[in-house]
Amino acid sequence: MNVFIGSGKLVRNAVVNGTANKAMKFTIAAGCNSKKAKVEFVPCVLFNPPKELEILLTQEGKGVLVKIQGRVSTSKFEVNGEVKYRTQVIVEKGNLNIVGS
Repeated sequence: MNVFIGSGKLVRNAVVNGTANKAMKFTIAAGCNSKKAKVEFVPCVLFNPPKELEILLTQEGKGVLVKIQGRVSTSKFEVNGEVKYRTQVIVEKGNLNIVGS
């Protein structure tokens, strides 16, 4: 089973790509409750976000605390002859909740 559940603050405002099939991309900073906790930066994407959520996170998203649920996705692609890899969380529709700021 491929399930990711996490929470964190948006590192910067979200960015939306596309018009018909929108992809809202954002990164959350997620840490543990330990004093020596390492912060992990988790890239996320939500396809066809609700309009009000899109407006909030693209205009005032930096620092907003969110809770997400989705699946981990990896991909391999080539840029200028160099192979690159990407890991991101595909957030399931309806599973992005604003917790606070």
